[in-house]
Amino acid sequence: MEGGFVKVWVYRIFLIICIAITLGFILYNSTRTAEQSSKVSSAVTEKVVGVVAPEIENLEESKKVVEMREFNFLIRDLAHLLEFVALAFFVGLLAFTVKFRYGRYSIPLVVVTLGCFLFAVCDEVIQGLFDGRATQVLDIAYDSLGAVIGLLIACVVDFIGLCVVKRKRD
Repeated sequence: MEGGFVKVWVYRIFLIICIAITLGFILYNSTRTAEQSSKVSSAVTEKVVGVVAPEIENLEESKKVVEMREFNFLIRDLAHLLEFVALAFFVGLLAFTVKFRYGRYSIPLVVVTLGCFLFAVCDEVIQGLFDGRATQVLDIAYDSLGAVIGLLIACVVDFIGLCVVKRKRD
């Protein structure tokens, strides 16, 4: 029994560290000025385009600019989504280690979803305080969608983990 208790707490501490890193990363990105943020997303966009759509490099300059701008918007939206996939994944796994009266998933799913939504709102408000940045409702929607996806992935991983543990016990 004691070995299992220690394993659970080591797992929880690991998840708390992952959550802290993810929160720090999200807040770091939100506190960048528009110029800094644009520079990073443009560099990422160039790398992604070079891998997934290298033919864009051969377009005439005006068409290339339009295509790169479209990819940049996509990359930025995907970044919002993925940040919150990671956050909700780690918070969800942590929440699933706590025993709740009404089942393993029901309360954690509601609490984590609401928590991630509230953090997304706060994150966008904070972002709006920095030079050239703005609060965007669409970004909150992408963040919230990312949280739901992250929670679904956490549910699947947790369920598989439970099945593996049960199989080892049998």
